[in-house]
Amino acid sequence: MWTNNPKGRYFHAIAPQVGPRACPGESIAKMELFLYLASMIQRFELHPAEPGQLPSLEPQIGMIYFPQPFQLRFVERQPIPLTMTSAWAHRWLWGRAVSVLEGFLVYFLGLSSMYILMAIAVDRYIAISKPLLGAKITKKMAVLSCAMCFVGGFLWSALPLMGWNEYTLEGAGISSSVVWESTDPSYTSYIYAIFFACLVLPLVVMFYAYHGVLRTVSSSSR
Repeated sequence: MWTNNPKGRYFHAIAPQVGPRACPGESIAKMELFLYLASMIQRFELHPAEPGQLPSLEPQIGMIYFPQPFQLRFVERQPIPLTMTSAWAHRWLWGRAVSVLEGFLVYFLGLSSMYILMAIAVDRYIAISKPLLGAKITKKMAVLSCAMCFVGGFLWSALPLMGWNEYTLEGAGISSSVVWESTDPSYTSYIYAIFFACLVLPLVVMFYAYHGVLRTVSSSSR
């Protein structure tokens, strides 16, 4: 771009997607794309349209390299039908040990997911609202954050195995969970603890983080 000033004409190169011209929602879009693809791969297996015929590795050449057209088959992954078969039989079929294991896994993955969502919110807040600080986040720090989320989920879900509450069949007796109905303090204290530590705390952090992102996006669009 040529500009005029008292000393003459100068050429300035204005790069797109840099500095104030960068899209404030780019990081959020990348995160959503990652979550969409991850959930799709988690649910489906990808196979060639014809068995044994893998996509060609030869690129098509244009302004950029891009792959040759190819087709895939999406095959739905088959989960372990513990609850489904028990529901069909109207009773739990897999014994006490498996019911405890199911309850533990459900809580471990569920509580870890809450911490993961909280970590994503904090990461987006830093990347968008505090870009100078976000530049210091390394891959090692990201891996450590994810590991801490799973460790937190593991610790909270392991406590019922150690005597603070317990895993047992709930409702119709076809799935396992912690004891919710008991008024015993050793049970209710655990329920209150995970309610605040694994639900209220992540929600408060996520609300603060995304509110900060919204304010940053709003101010940059003016």
